[in-house]
Amino acid sequence: FQKHQDILFETVGALEGLVRHIAVLNDDLVTRAAVTPVIQQLLDRKIFCPFALTVAFFEGIQHILMIVCFRFGPSTGMFHLSPLDTGFSPQKYLVSNMVLASCVVFFVLKETQRGIAKYTLSRRLFWHDLWSFWNLVDIVPIFMVTFCLITVDRTLRHRALVEHDPSEYGTIPFYLRVAISLTTP
Repeated sequence: FQKHQDILFETVGALEGLVRHIAVLNDDLVTRAAVTPVIQQLLDRKIFCPFALTVAFFEGIQHILMIVCFRFGPSTGMFHLSPLDTGFSPQKYLVSNMVLASCVVFFVLKETQRGIAKYTLSRRLFWHDLWSFWNLVDIVPIFMVTFCLITVDRTLRHRALVEHDPSEYGTIPFYLRVAISLTTP
């Protein structure tokens, strides 16, 4: 029996596009298909392959890099908008912003590729997932980081070009404080 079961598992696992076809099914059918031992073994093999683990590892590094660069870039730059700040390092700010911008580009490309793959696979799947909660959890932080990156940099440049007394700067704009505090992980 074990020999026949292994042959069946190998045959089903070798079917071209099986995972893509399962992804297009309704949620109930996907759940029912995923609990069958044949599909479980196939998905386990695909998920725990060295390539998938390597991709997950490097995406984790990108996330950590994005968090650190946000802390040293827009978050630190916002505090420099206060006339009381004396410890601002423009070199660290610029390097952090460049690395942060490259991380944003990486994640935008990743989300775009994922959207194109879903659209190619099934238009229904694409439109169903476009406004889902978890898709918004993936996309909104990218836009917030981009907004904070551009807005803080624009405000710093504006204040650097204005030749006023630092005491006339006023306060940090409220919308900027809110955006930074909501975006800061």
